[in-house]
Amino acid sequence: MGPEHGWLSPQYMQELSYIDAYLTPFIQLVKAQKNYLIIITSDHGGHEKIHGSQHPDDFRLPFVIHSDRMKFESIQNSKYGVTDLKDILNRILQ
Repeated sequence: MGPEHGWLSPQYMQELSYIDAYLTPFIQLVKAQKNYLIIITSDHGGHEKIHGSQHPDDFRLPFVIHSDRMKFESIQNSKYGVTDLKDILNRILQ
């Protein structure tokens, strides 16, 4: 939806709501198993109807992380880019 209608457009947000509803049963199943780590992200970011440029928004990704065993205060509300995800995961999983 981002390239077609624009990032954060009403159509984009509607698609995110659909994805959220679609994933909810799976996430509930995982959470019921205990001792879980859930990470949800995207393959790329974007701005307006563009991605793959040098614009800073093209390097920003949605990043949701949740666990019943770990806390993530050290990364909460942190700014990061695509190239930072590996370092973030290494830091929190050690």
